[in-house]
Amino acid sequence: MFIIVSNWIARHPRRTALTLILTTLVILVTVWSINIMVRVESLAADLRSTGSVAETVVADADPDAIADISSSLRVSRRTAQNLSDDLWPLRWAEKVVGRIPIIGDNLNGALDLSERLNHDLEAVVALVMVADLLATVYDDLPNSDAGLLATLNGLPSESEVVGALQLIDDADSALTRSDVKASSMDRQNLSGIISDKSEELRLQEVRLREILEWTGLATESLLALLRLTEMSLPLAGLLDGDNPSATTLGRDAFSAMGDLEKVATDAYLTVGSTNDRTPSGIAGSRTGNILLDLEPILGSLVGLSRAGGLTWTAVSPAFDAMESSQGGLVGEGTSILSALELLKKGQPEFREARGILDSIGPQLRSANLTTPTAITSARTLSDISDELAGAVGFLSDFPEIGTQALGKDGLKRYLVLGQTSDELRGSGGYVSGAWTITFENGQMSDFEYHDVVDIDIGTSLKSHPAPPELLAQHMDAPVWLLRDSMWSPEFPAAARTAAEIFSLSEGGSNVDGVIALTQGAIIQLVEALGTIDIDSGSIDSADLLPAIEAGTDAEGRAFVDTVFRVVLDKLRSPDVNDRLFNLARAASEMLDRKDAQVYMVDTGLQGIIASSGWDGSIEIQDGDRIAVIDSNVGWNKVDRNIERSFKYHVKIQPAGPMQARVELVYHNTSDVDDDDNSCDVQAPLHGLTYGSLKESCYWNLMRVYMLDAVSLASNDPLPVPAKSVYVNSAAGLPGDDSVNVGVDSGGKFISGLMVVPPGSSITTGFDVIVPAGAVISDGDNLTYRLSLISQAGALGRDANIKLELPIGYEYVGSSHEPTSIGEAAIELSLWIESDTVIEVMAQRVDPLMGDQKWSEPLGRASASLW
Repeated sequence: MFIIVSNWIARHPRRTALTLILTTLVILVTVWSINIMVRVESLAADLRSTGSVAETVVADADPDAIADISSSLRVSRRTAQNLSDDLWPLRWAEKVVGRIPIIGDNLNGALDLSERLNHDLEAVVALVMVADLLATVYDDLPNSDAGLLATLNGLPSESEVVGALQLIDDADSALTRSDVKASSMDRQNLSGIISDKSEELRLQEVRLREILEWTGLATESLLALLRLTEMSLPLAGLLDGDNPSATTLGRDAFSAMGDLEKVATDAYLTVGSTNDRTPSGIAGSRTGNILLDLEPILGSLVGLSRAGGLTWTAVSPAFDAMESSQGGLVGEGTSILSALELLKKGQPEFREARGILDSIGPQLRSANLTTPTAITSARTLSDISDELAGAVGFLSDFPEIGTQALGKDGLKRYLVLGQTSDELRGSGGYVSGAWTITFENGQMSDFEYHDVVDIDIGTSLKSHPAPPELLAQHMDAPVWLLRDSMWSPEFPAAARTAAEIFSLSEGGSNVDGVIALTQGAIIQLVEALGTIDIDSGSIDSADLLPAIEAGTDAEGRAFVDTVFRVVLDKLRSPDVNDRLFNLARAASEMLDRKDAQVYMVDTGLQGIIASSGWDGSIEIQDGDRIAVIDSNVGWNKVDRNIERSFKYHVKIQPAGPMQARVELVYHNTSDVDDDDNSCDVQAPLHGLTYGSLKESCYWNLMRVYMLDAVSLASNDPLPVPAKSVYVNSAAGLPGDDSVNVGVDSGGKFISGLMVVPPGSSITTGFDVIVPAGAVISDGDNLTYRLSLISQAGALGRDANIKLELPIGYEYVGSSHEPTSIGEAAIELSLWIESDTVIEVMAQRVDPLMGDQKWSEPLGRASASLW
């Protein structure tokens, strides 16, 4: 055989040489092609890995991963460039056979694949450089519990963000070039391997495009947030301050609201668009969640700025009128009456602004926020919107009574009572100071201080009304004095008593109304005014209580007159004109928390006051009620050291009476003094400083007002101490249970005496039967409505409400987000410093549907524009 082949080669030397050359070329091309395809596959794998890691970096905002992926990309880029250089034979061949069908398509396809790989890697490089910026931002952003603007101030500079957007444009251009190459490849004429690689590359390019578009939107969101930061500077103190009331809301702040609304809207829409385009690999990630959290925050900021702009439209004419006033609010030459008439014209804007502000808090509270930044910002915005809503409500309601109350149609004279809520009473506190203030044509025409002791002893005690039974039993009061006139928690009744007692000292002279102020009201006024100047120097709201304590020790009761006169002088100064909205907000908060309560003799004015919720009444229209009222009967100032809480557990029934239990907890945080015997004997303590009177035993007569039809089933006993006034006055025997049921102007109540030593806690409770009328039944639907009534001067109270639903009903929703939802009961925890109404809805379960799973009533709030 070998001889035959040798002979054939000898006869055909040229043909043999050509065959050898072609065979060698085929082998070399095959080996070269295999090597090229291996390198192509390796690069494709790098691209897949790089794209996946890039998505992970963007999603997790992990700056540490950037260095690794950048290093990997540098290697891949060099490999891609080397591959492109090694394809010179194909470029040479393409010139020769590029037009030949099939062969040319595959040669061009191989070259196009190489160029697409380079373009795609170029896009990924730019994407990761942008991811570096985003990762740095979003790594810090969620971990801050500072305010919204304090967090946004940590964003990169605008030039950095613009540079990132340019990188995104470069990446987009690179992917566009890949798209052009891909569109020129005809898969029908491509070999299997080239066709498969082309399709694989196309899928990676689609994924990269999706990530790139989202990254671009996320970067544009940063730019929008930067512009928002700049426009929010006039409101920086409001949006970031722990105490928004201390921020001056004047012309500069309100005039910026319109521009703030525009940039906030842009940021809100940009973030919303980003969230709408979130790739599946980023959805649910840390970065994705941050942007989801930002959306309702920005939507609320849009609403806040919109409401602020509407409010400014309504109040600016009144502000302009007041700016020219030389008498401030109520001094000589004031323009307050003209300003009130102008405020009446702003009612449409006030109504719209109030509607927006009232919706912000519930939306934010129902949002399922996950990051500290968002949670803190939501709390701040919710608090601001609530405060502004109150201020807007005050500005809307006050003009209806203001012109008459300030003496437009004649002299108006009011009795103002200064209450020491450190010595708590039903409507706020022991009356330590009294003033009469007269208004005429909006101007304060007369102001006089009256010593409370002089009033009480200046007339025959026989002419005073008889005291309430509990006041006589627990404080041995022979008559009703002005200092104890705030015994009733129903302020209209307490105010009428105070006016009656006061008139005795003035020979029957009447007043047109009564205004009661606790220390909290003076604090809030000073917050709104900034500072006040007294003999010891300039003080702010934080220094006020210590100054009052020191001044009372030095000068006695009259010192509070000094402070009150300084506050009134400032209200009559032109300097107050820049703080009008702050004062409106302070007035709203004072009235809402019952630090200020108002009663008018004129029934028309009193009706307006009652409809605005400023009258301090504890009456309710319908549903259930619980009002825990404490009275300090220990002749000390310990109430500021008392932490209060209560639990109310109700077994709801669709018809018929309901079982309920009330538990009260009191903790006395006063310093423990082993030599203190104030818990042994209930008696006045003389010669002690204010500070010593604060650190003492808490003798508390509690009253719990519920529905008049509620009946007491059982109670934990509260034994009467042997050396109590109750025993000494022969009202009862030592060890008697002090728990009783009574009725007064506030309605039916359950009362009891408890003694809480310093550093100790006392818990007591009782079981009651609540009438069926507390629940509204409408077919298959039940609504339980509970009014939680706050006490003036009590500094707030923790409330835990547990509601057991009847068998066959499931929870549907409530006005407040529950802290827990079980299969048979729900619980709500609230801080009560103003009257709060809870509504809980339940629905009958269809037995044919089987076991029902309770639905969560509140999910992520849908952000919306107003």
